[in-house]
Amino acid sequence: MRFKIIFFVLSILLNHSQSDNPLQCSQEDFNLSNYPECLSESSCILRNLNTSNVYAIDRAIHEFKCLIFVDSFVPEIPSNIFMTLKSNISHLYANNVSINELRRISFPFAQKLKCVDLSQNLIQNLNEMIFYDAPNLVSLNLSHNSIGEFSSNVFDKLDSLQVLDMSYNQITTIPFDLFLPLNNLVELNLRYNRLQLKFGIFPENLHSLDLSYNNLEIQQKFKIFSLLQNLTMLLLHGNRIESMHQSIYNSQLRFLGLSENLFSCNILADIILAMKVHKIVPLVENSVKHTSNIYGIKCIE
Repeated sequence: MRFKIIFFVLSILLNHSQSDNPLQCSQEDFNLSNYPECLSESSCILRNLNTSNVYAIDRAIHEFKCLIFVDSFVPEIPSNIFMTLKSNISHLYANNVSINELRRISFPFAQKLKCVDLSQNLIQNLNEMIFYDAPNLVSLNLSHNSIGEFSSNVFDKLDSLQVLDMSYNQITTIPFDLFLPLNNLVELNLRYNRLQLKFGIFPENLHSLDLSYNNLEIQQKFKIFSLLQNLTMLLLHGNRIESMHQSIYNSQLRFLGLSENLFSCNILADIILAMKVHKIVPLVENSVKHTSNIYGIKCIE
């Protein structure tokens, strides 16, 4: 099956790669300051990429390390980008280009790929094994899409992944084995979803977890976080939390965000005092001044 897919893609490339006017890299009037990993001499900015010229990309792009799509419309990742073992592309920025589907052949031969940013697109589903040929990914940004469903083995082979951002999506349920292959994941961002918390869904090696703005109550499930022995930062802003379980203080936690919840001022005061005793720093988001608050965290009298 694998060879059939590769043969199919190769046949497409042979039909479309011979263009009289191939799309070439351009760095004119583009500020790379937002891409600290990308040096000017190793970056390729592709402008005005669309469905009609997607196979007219100059093959010289494989010599660059950073590939950035600008002012483009590409419903799918052009598979010809990685259709060579000689590709040096390690960073791909394809955000806000209307991608609506990731396919099994989106990243063929992408062994050198380290960082992928697919944020602000139209992705709804994450199908099985779409990152199978990019096993060395370290950072993956899928934020600001419409992801609500995914195959449980979508992250198989991503043993090197350290940072995963799936914030601003429509995630409700996480399969128990979804994050199981991610043995080196240390930072997970799931803010602004509709998540249902369950024991056993988060990888034990996490250092930072953001569950802000998920409409969570979690009164009876605080021990989920205590079991994450490496967790040092936990963000729970904008939920429906009314109290805190004592187990949260018996962990390695050093930073805790609790803004915009439903704490009474007395309970919040007890929480802040306990955090001081255990040397946990309160992180404040959307600080308030003109209503009842403790250190800028709103509370109910």
